[in-house]
Parts: sequence; C-alpha cells; structure tokens
Amino acid sequence: MDKRNEDDVLFTVTHTLVSSLNDSEEYEHITQISGEITAEYEDEISALAGRTSLYIVDYARAKYECGLTLHDVLDGDLITYSYAPGLLGRDGDLKSAFEDMLVERILIIHRIEVLPEFRGRRLGIWALYRILDCFAPNSVLPVIMPYPLQFSPVADDSSSADLRLGDFKISRSKAFRKIRDYWAQVGFEKAWSRGDEQLWILDPTRLHPDRKDVLGEFYK
Repeated sequence: MDKRNEDDVLFTVTHTLVSSLNDSEEYEHITQISGEITAEYEDEISALAGRTSLYIVDYARAKYECGLTLHDVLDGDLITYSYAPGLLGRDGDLKSAFEDMLVERILIIHRIEVLPEFRGRRLGIWALYRILDCFAPNSVLPVIMPYPLQFSPVADDSSSADLRLGDFKISRSKAFRKIRDYWAQVGFEKAWSRGDEQLWILDPTRLHPDRKDVLGEFYK
C-alpha cells in the first residue's frame, strides 16, 4: 500500500458479537466477539490493519441461575475449553485463587493480530485498551494465553497469510519471552503454566500501569 503520513490516519476497531439462540445452556453463556482494526485516511481510503478474537463467558449467570459449573460452560466451545486448565479448580468451577476477585464474567482475549505494515505503532496495546474499556467493567476477569503466532497452528492457516508470520526470525525462546513481556507491561500476570502454555490474568481488583506510560509517544 502507499506510504502515508501517520498524522493523516485514524485507527478504529469494530467489534461484532455473536451469541447462540439455541436451547443449549452451555452455548447460551458464551458470546463470541470478532473485531477488525481499520486504518482510515483523509482521502476516505481505508485498509485492514488487524483483527481481534474474544470470548465472554457469563460465569455467574451460568452458575447461580442455571446450576452449571465453569467446566460445563467452557466445554461448549473448543477454543474456550483450551483455557480450562488454567481457570478450573478440582471441582470443575473457577479456581479458589480467583474468588477474592468477585468474578462474574471472564473475558478471554484469544488473539490480537496486527498486519506487518502497521506494526510498531502499539496498535495491539491500543486495541487491548479499547477491548477492556468496552468489555471489562468491574467483576470481569480478562485472561490471555500469550503464545507467539508463528509457533501456533495459525502459522499454517492460509487465512492468516497476510500476517507474514514467516518474517519473524527470532528464536522460539526469545519469541515467548517477548510476547509475555509485551502483555506484562499492561499489568497481566502469570496465573498458571504447563510447558509452553501459560494463562495470564489482569486482576480487576488491582491498579495497573498508566496507559499513558505504556503507550508513550503513541498516546494521543
């Protein structure tokens, strides 16, 4: 695409929510959210700059109104269930370590992708902040499993070819360290690990780093 002055571009993120209307109680408590990060220019030309993939799990309603465990709900979707080992206690419900957080919903931040030509502008962090502003009020527990996309199944998915994941030449260990440091600066903390898999949470009861400091020159 043409190179343009950064002052002439406005970045936006648009989210689409999908909730099931069937009568399966498990599916009823999962809302899937997909998003597109768009670069909009003064000449009314726009370009795709990235994508987001999220899930909201209505934990409290499932438990107290329908008598479901968190295991029951997460098991309703293959992706949400991949987060189960880090979230579930032995009784199939939310781990006791999270009880003091008064969690009513869980926000699974599954992926935030930024296309190559738009990297280096902190768009991933900006998108995260807008996600938190919209979907993570009090009593929502944001979680993420920081995993470099170039070492995930996404790397072999033809629909993700525009990410040019092959351009990343750093080692596996350095890639994991870099992606985890990236989310740690926002305030995410490791809560569980098994091999390369780690679940990180953004504790809703704590203060987190000021976004002005995190975004630096890109806060405007």
